[in-house]
Amino acid sequence: MSLFGATDSAIAEDIGDRLKTLRLDRNYSQKELCELTGLSIKAILNAEKGKSNIVTYIKILRALNCLDHLENFIPKPGISPMQIVKSSSKKRIRASNKKQTQTSGRKRVRKSDEDRTQTE
Repeated sequence: MSLFGATDSAIAEDIGDRLKTLRLDRNYSQKELCELTGLSIKAILNAEKGKSNIVTYIKILRALNCLDHLENFIPKPGISPMQIVKSSSKKRIRASNKKQTQTSGRKRVRKSDEDRTQTE
């Protein structure tokens, strides 16, 4: 089935059909799948019709030992070539803002402070 020309409903139905095929390939009845997942028979029927939510699909895939199918569903994006270049480039080392000054234990007086004391 080509997904690009299909409607949302048709894609959902196709997902349900694939789920049903997985169940049958593993020789589970709908009732057995209910017991494994803790879902109702109606939830299983709806999932196989493509009328369910993602959590229900996850529960069913887990019970069928097919969670690895989700890796292909929406694969994690790899590192792009630009990210590789950025991560391999040298990072700038910045100088600190703190200036190191030596004080001899007495209070430092600015020139303008000395001028004020002399004029007073």
